[in-house]
Amino acid sequence: MTNPDKCDHCGLCKEVCPIFEEVRKEVVSPRSQLQYAKNNIQTAIALNCTFCGACVQACPYEIDIPKQVRKLREQMVQSGKETKAGRAMIENIRKYGTPYSPDEQQ
Repeated sequence: MTNPDKCDHCGLCKEVCPIFEEVRKEVVSPRSQLQYAKNNIQTAIALNCTFCGACVQACPYEIDIPKQVRKLREQMVQSGKETKAGRAMIENIRKYGTPYSPDEQQ
């Protein structure tokens, strides 16, 4: 993995991102996600990344953007900025071994 500071904002990552492809807004692009992570901007937009890794494959510097987004999400949880749905999912995993409650598994 290359240092995230190597990003030159070329945009190759966003062309392969399934979220950007669907939404077509720069704020959800991998390069924007990387900037949020580098600057510790704790925003719900960071929850859009699916960690598919397509951006890493497309990046000429092989920057692991999902890894940086994951770190940001961890910081968000530690500072109490997790979502209600995320909190419920973690509780279900701990209780039932799956992200779904018994009601949702049917």
